[in-house]
Amino acid sequence: MTAGRCTNVFNLDGMNAVVDAACASSLVSVKVAIDELLYGHCRTMIAGATCTDCSIGMYMAFSKTPVFSHKQSVTAYDKGANGMLIGEGSVMFVLKKLEHAIADGDKARSRPPHAGPSLLPHPHPHPTPTALARALAHRPLARPPARPPPTLSSE
Repeated sequence: MTAGRCTNVFNLDGMNAVVDAACASSLVSVKVAIDELLYGHCRTMIAGATCTDCSIGMYMAFSKTPVFSHKQSVTAYDKGANGMLIGEGSVMFVLKKLEHAIADGDKARSRPPHAGPSLLPHPHPHPTPTALARALAHRPLARPPARPPPTLSSE
């Protein structure tokens, strides 16, 4: 319902959806947006995530797993990182194909080579993925077919 209300308030067209993929929700939303762009369903997508659940229930649920950092501060992507810290935040990305961004006079901030949740093992003690999952994480994304998939009609 949230995505639909945002679409309505900002007078946006096209697909709107809420993605619940736990910690990978923002990555999955970006992957879905990239797929929509590659298939040519739209020229611009807005993708991202918001987390506002820092309740005692969330803390209790995560405290039963070995994922919390034992440090007072957490340094993401640092060699010394040893876990996570629950926090609130939001991130949104406006995505376009590079040629559309150039044609529209937009400044391209980055060009992702592929999208998908990371399945790399971490040095801290929570379950790591299998060798197959790690190999699949590094394979290139499939390109959309040369012609769009068939559509359904009432004829």
